[in-house]
Amino acid sequence: DANTQILVLCDKIEHVIHLKQFLPDFEICYASLDDADFDSYKKHGYLDQELPNMTPSRRAEMCAAFEAGTLRRVIATDIWATGVDFSNLQVLYRVDARESETLDTQAPGRVSRVADGKAYGEVIDCQDTFDPSFRRKSETRRRHYSKLGWEQSGWTRL
Repeated sequence: DANTQILVLCDKIEHVIHLKQFLPDFEICYASLDDADFDSYKKHGYLDQELPNMTPSRRAEMCAAFEAGTLRRVIATDIWATGVDFSNLQVLYRVDARESETLDTQAPGRVSRVADGKAYGEVIDCQDTFDPSFRRKSETRRRHYSKLGWEQSGWTRL
């Protein structure tokens, strides 16, 4: 529902920008983007003309708003995969298609924080089957989640 806090984690800024086309009510957060590239994305209609490029202060404001729960929906790069404390985060979409035991623990761990009024935390990870390398990475993430004792559902036996 509208009150559910959702974070979509991507590996690349290009993925963030393209997903924004399908999730217009989400904000985007990233480390940095060259002004020429940023202007090109705006020129080609991938980003709203009024959207300012990311700055350290804007990123810090967004992080504070997300931590406070006033910002509810964000698509972000790894800038928010580690080193943040989003205790109200309920749903994490993991669409980065990578494998890393550290990242496989820390990124989904964003939803494991306890907060008043928070009933659950859910990670939605994409099972990539279209490419052998991506399939292997999906299987590795699944094994890492099992090793942590996390309940998993919806995975198809590959």
